[in-house]
Amino acid sequence: MESTTVKSLKETVLERIESLSEVDLKVIDGMLNQLENKTSKKDKILSFAGLLDTQKDAGLIKELTTDLTKSRLKETRNFESL
Repeated sequence: MESTTVKSLKETVLERIESLSEVDLKVIDGMLNQLENKTSKKDKILSFAGLLDTQKDAGLIKELTTDLTKSRLKETRNFESL
């Protein structure tokens, strides 16, 4: 079930889209395609790795994707101990 905030935001966006010109609609369409492809690419990689089960562990998925660079920066490796 959608929250009222999300529902309200969607309605506002749709109202704004209705007043756009054809040129602007094409720009918006391109932006939406980029967002879908970005998500699709991440999903394909994770599903290939056997990790795509967002229902079970959304935190793990986030850690392995969007937060990966932060995690890598925090890591300190001591190669002398290996």
